[in-house]
Amino acid sequence: MSITRLQGIFPVFKPRGITSSQLLEVIKTKLNKEITNDTPIKMGHGGTLDINATGVLVVGINDGCSKLPAFLDGSKVYRSSCVFGRATDSYNKEGKTIMEKSYDHITLSDINNFATALKGQVLQKPPPFSALKFQGKRLSDLVREGTPVDPKPRIVNCYDFKVIEFVLPKLTFELSCSKGFYVRSLVHDLGLALDSCAYLDELERTRQGPFETNHCLVMEDCTVSGIKQKIIDMWQSTEEYVDCQMTMYRSLNASKNQFPVKHKHDGYNKIRKKQWHKWEFVK
Repeated sequence: MSITRLQGIFPVFKPRGITSSQLLEVIKTKLNKEITNDTPIKMGHGGTLDINATGVLVVGINDGCSKLPAFLDGSKVYRSSCVFGRATDSYNKEGKTIMEKSYDHITLSDINNFATALKGQVLQKPPPFSALKFQGKRLSDLVREGTPVDPKPRIVNCYDFKVIEFVLPKLTFELSCSKGFYVRSLVHDLGLALDSCAYLDELERTRQGPFETNHCLVMEDCTVSGIKQKIIDMWQSTEEYVDCQMTMYRSLNASKNQFPVKHKHDGYNKIRKKQWHKWEFVK
């Protein structure tokens, strides 16, 4: 089968212990074993997940890569858990302990009050161990080299925060947020705000755009036929979602006479008014 017939957007479930880029390389390797020509495969993803995070990873293949900015800019939903009483330098359980503090005083009411204050637009400081770059280098690489880093706070949005289970010292919650939001930073800030400390224990992206966990291919099913069928199955949802994102982006920039170059791709230059679909958390 020719790879030129395979193009579009599809969701993959990223397992724990592999980076988002490594997952794409695994998929490329599988596809190259099936392809009968030398056409190079172009692949990208719509928002990275930490190596020990799991869940929905939106993947673009060939011409589908041009639509990935719509997913990068869209909202995401995560199911996460954190543990109070210990903080680490990476803000997750794999990091080096930098603080230990009591947590017995924390109540569900305290957490709900924090969640209420969190909703909306907030300033958030990214974790030191992150893929953000400073002077061409990742912050995480600079930290490992011993270079002090102090990430600047960024404006992000929290659309919803729901407590799923709370049994000290562990809290499980669901979060809907904008691009650029770090759940690790949220957990770190939560611990400090409640006169304690905390680290991220588990993180799973359960939804991105129209894609939920149950829509995802697993690595074993990422064959030419499997990917092609998934692209076909999700085609309408993908097109409608990308179109809505494009319309919103251009509307926001119309008053500034800005053209969204990063979102430019054939077939989406004509703006059509659409209502937001139920899967997009935009206020």
